[in-house]
This record gives sequence, structure tokens and C-alpha cells, in this order.
Amino acid sequence: MKEVAAFWDDRGGVLCGSRALVQNVQSLLQAVHVVTLEHLAVYVGQSGGS
Repeated sequence: MKEVAAFWDDRGGVLCGSRALVQNVQSLLQAVHVVTLEHLAVYVGQSGGS
């Protein structure tokens, strides 16, 4: 998470200056978040079933 925070701190001005880029990053983060939740649900399901 520190690397992500550093990226946002270093690139914050660029991201704020490009609304399209911000939307792309948000879409990417949302997609990753959904995939992570799906994997977590599967992992929890497997752990609970065994």
C-alpha cells in the first residue's frame, strides 16, 4: 500500500489534470477490487467447506 500511496503522491498532479486518466484508474481499481472480492469469497467458501 505504501507503493500505491507514493504513486498517488508523486502523480497526483498529473492524475488531477487528466480526468480521463483518473476514470481509467478508478475503473481499473474497481475491476481489481471486484476480482479480489470474488477470490476472497471462493477462498472463504473453500475454508468453510473443509
